[in-house]
Amino acid sequence: MHAFMQWHLKTGARPRELLDVKLGDIKVETVSSTGKRVCEFRIGGGVGGKMKKDRPVSISDAIPYFNVWAHVHPPRDWSQKNQKDAYLFPSREKKPRYRNIRLDTNSLRLLYIQTIERDLPKLLLPDRPEISSLEDKAALQSLIYEKPHFPYILRHDFSTKWAPRLPRMVFNQLLGHSPNSKVQDFYIHEMGDEGIRELEITKGIRTREETISPAEIELQPKYCPICREANKSNAKFCFACNFTIRLKKGLAK
Repeated sequence: MHAFMQWHLKTGARPRELLDVKLGDIKVETVSSTGKRVCEFRIGGGVGGKMKKDRPVSISDAIPYFNVWAHVHPPRDWSQKNQKDAYLFPSREKKPRYRNIRLDTNSLRLLYIQTIERDLPKLLLPDRPEISSLEDKAALQSLIYEKPHFPYILRHDFSTKWAPRLPRMVFNQLLGHSPNSKVQDFYIHEMGDEGIRELEITKGIRTREETISPAEIELQPKYCPICREANKSNAKFCFACNFTIRLKKGLAK
């Protein structure tokens, strides 16, 4: 579920669009100019999307979650051909998970609620360092106790974040809206202080990095210095080559 939430938050896709993705659709490549990894695939255009034409999405921060999930994915022992045809998020029921049936939207909703109500409150405990700033704790508390618990809320969060930063044509393509859609206006009208922040960034008064929360920074991938694989931020060893990328306190020089 954590892998799905990361992908959903980074793409802004409709939940059903992500549920239709298969392992063979995923392409992880290295950008030659930066040496960083990107993950590209296409969504929509089928049963899961409202638009007839599919659209590309690209993520990087959630690659470590894909690496881990693909490693423990139910059909990992299938033949290479069948493995590519396996749904990225298969049914959690005992029999369907081995018959290549995708997770249905109702099961997704129940898993989402379970994650929000059972796992996320643990991050607010005093001995959990992942969420340290008061701003991030307030945002997490709002998600747990104030916002409605359904997967589609992550699509709204994506739209709210990017509406003031993207041209209308780009915004509509990323969200799967028609080229003439004015949905972007709704999110811009609902903005708080974000408009002033964007103006200050445009004028060079602030930098984009200043607007990134500690929680977002914590989710940034940690790249292995040997093979350049993207790993989770708290990874001790590289997922691909097993190189030590995080030393225990007291051992680092």
